[in-house]
Amino acid sequence: MFWAAGRTFGFSFRHMKGIPVVSPDIRVFEVSRGGEVTGLLWLDLYQRTGKGPSSWASEYRTAENFRGEVLPLVALHSAVPPKPGHAPSLIPWERANVIFHEFGHALHMLSNRAPYPSLGSVAVSWDFIEVPSLLNERWLMDRNELRQFARHHETDEPMPEDLIDRIEASQKHDRVFSATLNYLGTAIVDMQLHLMADGRAIDAVAEEKRILEKLQLPQAMDLTLYAPHAFHTFTREYAAGVYTYLWSDVIAAEIAEVFLAAPGGLYDQTVAGRYFSTILSAGNKYAPAEAVRQFIGHDPRPDALMRRFNQIE
Repeated sequence: MFWAAGRTFGFSFRHMKGIPVVSPDIRVFEVSRGGEVTGLLWLDLYQRTGKGPSSWASEYRTAENFRGEVLPLVALHSAVPPKPGHAPSLIPWERANVIFHEFGHALHMLSNRAPYPSLGSVAVSWDFIEVPSLLNERWLMDRNELRQFARHHETDEPMPEDLIDRIEASQKHDRVFSATLNYLGTAIVDMQLHLMADGRAIDAVAEEKRILEKLQLPQAMDLTLYAPHAFHTFTREYAAGVYTYLWSDVIAAEIAEVFLAAPGGLYDQTVAGRYFSTILSAGNKYAPAEAVRQFIGHDPRPDALMRRFNQIE
């Protein structure tokens, strides 16, 4: 993950010791780009008592420079089950994908060069906030990275090519997150519950069941989030906005196609430089729609997301 960010955007990560942490499993990194320190990253990947099972990124201090430079303090959290002793922690593909996704948020926060905290990376419109994270998932799928780092925990052999082929095939079938029934069912329930938010008392679980029956969602489908634990549904930012992942994924697919069409693919330095200056470091200095239009040359179109079903580079 660090290697891809370094090769693509020029980031480097230096492990810092002696910084107080709440668990010995947490590691802190000084993040630099072009010889300039851009912030600190707390990498908190392992499960422990009292910690939730999800993965998420947090910004504990936002970058600013209007009254002297203040660097961002960023954390990436997950819940990988730790192994005793020196045994490696083995994680499923989806957990790795989510960690890459959250690292995309972290890079967005660490790259921020907006002058005021109110214009920072997390201040962008909510249908854009997931774009850098959804895009960053693409680097996990890169064969160069998989050959180098996805190695067998006992033999150290690289991931076989036929296994990479099968992973790619499964992505075409089921991993376009925002176009799966698991996600769309959650998003539709989210919107329907908020349409009822007029002061009346409702039974969210009963209403969810009614909505899903009306949609005729197959019983075999397991929603991404259910009402009793749908943190996204009942927060200010995401309220009735879980569906924004769909538009963010459209934009991320468009941006990915610009990378993949370039000579260097995902690591093309010209495209990466434009993406960094136009989107990743810009924060909310200007409307994200304008930034995306400037980068891809037109308004986002759903076609790019649909093409992910047919071809994943």
